[in-house]
Amino acid sequence: MTDSIKFDLLLPFSVPIACSHIPLDLTELEKLIVDMSKTDPSIYTSNDGGWHSKAYNEPFDEIRELWNILTDLCNTFHKSIQLSGTVKISTLWFNMNYRGASNKEHDHLGSIHSGAFYIKTPKDCGDIRFQNPNQKMHWAWPVEMREKADASAPAITELSITPQVGDNYIFPSWMSHGVNGNMTDELRISLSYNTIWKPKTIAK
Repeated sequence: MTDSIKFDLLLPFSVPIACSHIPLDLTELEKLIVDMSKTDPSIYTSNDGGWHSKAYNEPFDEIRELWNILTDLCNTFHKSIQLSGTVKISTLWFNMNYRGASNKEHDHLGSIHSGAFYIKTPKDCGDIRFQNPNQKMHWAWPVEMREKADASAPAITELSITPQVGDNYIFPSWMSHGVNGNMTDELRISLSYNTIWKPKTIAK
């Protein structure tokens, strides 16, 4: 009987994450960040150990090309999820995790979309983890019920991604995320950024 009944699955509240790879030579940028970490004190926000640079509100020469690429990708993301207006990068900063350093669960209050771009990612340096924002599901769908759900299933608790050099991820700023500890003696280097909204101007 049920074989003849049409069955559709609606997924109305999915959370978008844009994944892309930017094929740039990052050798000089990596060296620049390492040199900066030797002279500039770390800021402490979500980072548990490691080094966090100051925030940059405008691009400087060494990152201008990358800044523009990231801006374009953010606007592609913005349009693809059917949001109006445009966005621009408001702040960008560099992250360096030494052995044992990680990033606590956090979100980016005050931003529209946020992103992470990877500059050096040795094996076992720390996955980025995204938390399912629907925390109410735990009382109805216990963990043991969801243990076999794959990464695309609505019931997963978290999504863990192993980034590669040149990878870029854009996600809603309200989405909680963190980074596992760096288990190697090599540096894990990335940059992160936030965006602000530029409403569409209506001609009078």
